[in-house]
Amino acid sequence: MDAPGVKHLCRSGFAGRGSPADYPLSNRFDEVDTLVVLDDVLIPWEDVFFYRHTRAASFIRGTLHRYSAFPYVLRILYTAI
Repeated sequence: MDAPGVKHLCRSGFAGRGSPADYPLSNRFDEVDTLVVLDDVLIPWEDVFFYRHTRAASFIRGTLHRYSAFPYVLRILYTAI
């Protein structure tokens, strides 16, 4: 996480910016999105999923939402209660 060449670009949070009456959920709960930039960083081969296999990478990218939907729904349900 703190290696040279690793940068984390984070957006600022939304919690506490608006009126609690107008934004009851987003005023209390927030998830910060982060983009990780790897600039000239050594990635060990055991951590590489795909190397020049664009068809397999495209398949995973196209089907990954199926596996992340259930945890997302559970997290939103927990937040809404």
